[in-house]
Amino acid sequence: MRGTNKESDGERAVRAALESLGIKYEQEKEIHFLKGDYQGSRRADFFLPKYNVYLEYLGGWDKKYFEERDQERQRYHRKKNAYELNNINCIWIFPKQLNYVSSVIKKKLDSLMPIETLPFYKNPLIISIFTAAFFLFLSPLSYWIFLTLLSINVILIIVFSKTRCLNCKRAFVKMHVSRDFEKMEKVPWEYRVETRWLYSDGSHKNSTYSDFKKRIERINIYKNIKECKACSYKWVEREEVNIDKAARPQIVYSRRTHYKNPSK
Repeated sequence: MRGTNKESDGERAVRAALESLGIKYEQEKEIHFLKGDYQGSRRADFFLPKYNVYLEYLGGWDKKYFEERDQERQRYHRKKNAYELNNINCIWIFPKQLNYVSSVIKKKLDSLMPIETLPFYKNPLIISIFTAAFFLFLSPLSYWIFLTLLSINVILIIVFSKTRCLNCKRAFVKMHVSRDFEKMEKVPWEYRVETRWLYSDGSHKNSTYSDFKKRIERINIYKNIKECKACSYKWVEREEVNIDKAARPQIVYSRRTHYKNPSK
């Protein structure tokens, strides 16, 4: 149902995309009693009842003249802030997205719809841990079979841990999105020099140690953005890279003596 506003070409394209996707919608949906918004109410271009999601087409985002474009963008930002303040889910469609608007809508809806977390008995990591415990009971039967099965299971546990989503717990769904430099820190590294005294045949005799020394090393910290391919959940994994580690001084020296090993 249309309000008194005339439907733009962009809104018509969005409406056609919704119909092609088989998504029921309401046009010119009024939103009342918005807290923290000077207007008190807003009118959204579309409302998708099944998903409880609104949809706005930003038709004035790329206005030709700067003043008009800036005015329109400020209006959109105020509207977006009002929606976020009131926890209103909204899909924002830009003019440049009209050529593939159906895929934009579908992808956004998929990301907004929560995926049920795997129950513990379907969690591959939990299954691997219980399987490892089961192999432990098989150890009296055959040591080598037990050791082989346990090694395979440990490898699977590591793989599942490295590839699973923190949200839905599924494995093999974690993908890398971006890696950004965050900051550099300087941290102390303490060390002492060990001198190993060897018998004449090269076997170890004893060691002496110097006093502790300290040097400052630079640590680059990177922010890795990860995303789940199943539930679209995003999280941050921080990575530390010691750029001075390769230049660390030698801390072990060997000195051969003329003494023979008394045990030989």
